[in-house]
Amino acid sequence: MEFGDWEEAYHLFRKSIRLCPDNLLFRKTIRGVARKLRDSVRVTGFNCATHSGLIEAAIKAEDWASVDELAEDGLRFLPCDPSFNMALAHAALGQGFRAIAKFACECALRADHNNSEALSFRLKLLDDWPT
Repeated sequence: MEFGDWEEAYHLFRKSIRLCPDNLLFRKTIRGVARKLRDSVRVTGFNCATHSGLIEAAIKAEDWASVDELAEDGLRFLPCDPSFNMALAHAALGQGFRAIAKFACECALRADHNNSEALSFRLKLLDDWPT
């Protein structure tokens, strides 16, 4: 990453997430890399509506690994998008990755402070959080 090859860094962190999906540091770092990549490269060929439809279908099927993968694909192009962050939060919670669910929910709230889904999800996480 020190040479500014954000595309390569992104792909390496994506592989890392596939190998260790519960690692919060990888998720935080890839989000920063996606922001840098979005700023340095013009993105074309991404259809947000189609991608959101695929995520909704995977959520209904409760296929959390697919939701995770699809949400990360969407966050590659739109790293601050509340809907992709909330999809990742639901997938992470479905897989038992509470810290990642909290992080994704916080990212969604940073992008949209009045997101009712994110606020209720965050409250649910706080209520269920082990003390």
